[in-house]
Amino acid sequence: MTQLAIESQVFYDAATALHNAGSALFTEVDGKWGALGDCAHMAGTYDEAVRWADSYDKRTNEALQAAINGALAIDKYATVLRQLGFNHAQAEYDATPGDDKGAPPTMPAAPVSAVYTCRIPIPSAGGPANGLIDNTGLKLVEKIGLVVPNGDTDKLGNVATAWAQLQTAQAITQLPAELNRIAGLFDVIKSPEVEFITTDIGRLRISMETVASSFGALAGACNAHKSALEELREKIKKQLEDLIVEIEKLIAETIALNIAASLLTFGVGAVAVTGAAIAAAARWAMPIRDAIVAWKTAKQLEKGVILEEDLAATSKSLADIEKMADDIKPADFKPGAKMPDPAARVDPAGWNQKDTDALWDYTHSGGRELNAAIRDGRVKDSDALQFRTDNVNEALSKLPNYEGQVTRRVSDMPPEVLAKYQKGNEITEEAFTSSSQHPESAFAGETEFQIISKTGKDVSQYAGENAPESEILFKTGTKFDVVDRFPDPNVPGREIIRMIEK
Repeated sequence: MTQLAIESQVFYDAATALHNAGSALFTEVDGKWGALGDCAHMAGTYDEAVRWADSYDKRTNEALQAAINGALAIDKYATVLRQLGFNHAQAEYDATPGDDKGAPPTMPAAPVSAVYTCRIPIPSAGGPANGLIDNTGLKLVEKIGLVVPNGDTDKLGNVATAWAQLQTAQAITQLPAELNRIAGLFDVIKSPEVEFITTDIGRLRISMETVASSFGALAGACNAHKSALEELREKIKKQLEDLIVEIEKLIAETIALNIAASLLTFGVGAVAVTGAAIAAAARWAMPIRDAIVAWKTAKQLEKGVILEEDLAATSKSLADIEKMADDIKPADFKPGAKMPDPAARVDPAGWNQKDTDALWDYTHSGGRELNAAIRDGRVKDSDALQFRTDNVNEALSKLPNYEGQVTRRVSDMPPEVLAKYQKGNEITEEAFTSSSQHPESAFAGETEFQIISKTGKDVSQYAGENAPESEILFKTGTKFDVVDRFPDPNVPGREIIRMIEK
């Protein structure tokens, strides 16, 4: 029996590893949801705490959503790799001659989704009415005249611990290295889609590093808030202890001072209120108020939880990878494609010498000249240039469509032109658009366009000595949707722009 050299196992192994990594990530995040959710009333109700709580709630939801999007994107990409592996196996099987090649390949069954539940949002922070309760009847709180900071230091500490444990969990700390390892599995594969795969896995790695960093930043924010409250309460506690000493001398009664996680309790019941005692409380109210005001000024909690990580952009990037896995159908990858043989030319129906001449001219020096004229608006004033343009378009219309991924690299694009290629924009390329079927055949350049072609044409068999460029050429006026734009994680200084032909 003929033995098949099937590379599909690399894809299957990578898919399994990605699924396991996504599952471990989601399981770890889901396991901490309860501890992170125990944050109700932990910030307080004074104005600065409310603003801090608003920003904390937002950053928390962003971080957790980014983590979930990461698990979804990783798992979705595993599905794509599994399909690609099967495509490779099927192509190898179909290309093997003879009747003794055995049964056709079967694709491994898909595992259960890595994301298996949908949690309710983490509750909002808040707090009790005031961080100081006066049971003595001396109206100390009233004389202070503002809400004593009333955050819950126990909850802040517990939530900080949960964030820190999440950041240092094995499923998260080892994820970037595991994604690098998975990308490295494809070093042995020579196929057009490999560059796309390694780039996408690189983006997943960068995104997950950002998510892990945000977990640490949220832990730090909660710990900082906790420490600030403890510092203030220690100062107020000392002031209240001094006040108690003075009042106890005046009323000959004992006044208790209790310290809880979210407030201080001054006295357990009413005392014999005297004018002297009320006057003493009034004198101490202002220093306590001053301490609170100074503390607020120093700590600036109203600035909220500030993260260096752009979690919204990270989550969107992950969602885009997940969506792109849906947009790029397995058949579009054309696994196992070979470099074209320029000697084995097969003309389509209706082809003539004019068509051959038009494409030979374009794939040599004529293409650069013609595109420059189109971009400069000189074609409409020149019958000769218009004739050449029409001839290339006519020849292209006779060739079969190339459906799949192509690569285009450009150097020195004018900034005003490059600026148009923003995610979500529709681009109309007025000139012809050249690209390569094989990333390794594309020219060098600091801007790389990764394009899903629907009507591009393979012109390599008419390119003579330039056939190894494996050129896929689009007609003038072709429209594209820009679906992503990001720095190349593997090539410093290069920017990648992804587009899908409309």
